[in-house]
Order: sequence, then structure tokens, then C-alpha cells
Amino acid sequence: MSSPDSRRLYTYTHRGWKFPTLGFVLDLHDRIIEESGGIPGVKDEGLLLSALNAPVESAGGADAYHYFFEKVAVLGYRIARNHGFHDGNKRTALLTITQTLAWDGYYLKWSEDAEIIVISLLGASHLTWQGLRHALILGCELDILDNTL
Repeated sequence: MSSPDSRRLYTYTHRGWKFPTLGFVLDLHDRIIEESGGIPGVKDEGLLLSALNAPVESAGGADAYHYFFEKVAVLGYRIARNHGFHDGNKRTALLTITQTLAWDGYYLKWSEDAEIIVISLLGASHLTWQGLRHALILGCELDILDNTL
């Protein structure tokens, strides 16, 4: 059984959904910095683990985030906003979101411009995790009125 803090495996499963581990996000970030530049390294591993634990957080004995797209949105939001890395937090958030959705059979159909707009709004504090959830649902061409997403 893997967990969010695993460095050996890339995914763990919670409620039937696959989510990324610390090992995945660290390797992904290294590749992003190598390919597109920036300052390498982790600034605060605790902030990364906070993001990665979002899908399994509970409150009062129940999941803090009930639906899959809520879990993915909070995960991405925290990676982008917590600034666990010295650089590349938003790029890492976007690719982590994209891969997490793909592992679970969902695919974002955003243009490059849409990716830049959504992630820039997120980074500038103009998009909440709830807004990101809506953007992800719409980006996967799903029904925004489906309250089970």
C-alpha cells in the first residue's frame, strides 16, 4: 500500500481513484526545471506533503473533499499556492493535475492559452480551488451541473 509521502511509487489509491505521491511530484518537478528552466529544489517539503495529502484529508470522520474533481482541484491549488518548490510551482501543479486526471480516465481539452490563463489566475489568487474544480470539469467537457464530480 502506498501513501502520499511515498518516494518509491508514483501513485497511491484512495476511494478507487489514483493520486500522485511525493516521488512522482519530485521527479516531475525535476523534469520541468530541466526542460524549461528555473531554480531547482524543494523549498519546503511539508508544504508539498500538505498538497499531496489533500485528497485523503478528513473532517469529523468524513472526507474533507467528497468528490474526485474537488480532490484534484485542491491538490493542484495547494501545489501552486503553497510554494513548496523554489520555482516551477504552477507548472508542476498543472502537469500534476493533468496526469492525475489521466490516471483516472479524464482528459483536459484546454488549449495552451487556456492552460496559461487558468494557471495564471490561480497563481495570482484570482481563482479558488472551487473555481479550479469548475474549470477542470469544463476542461474535461463534462456536465458542470453534475454534483458527483
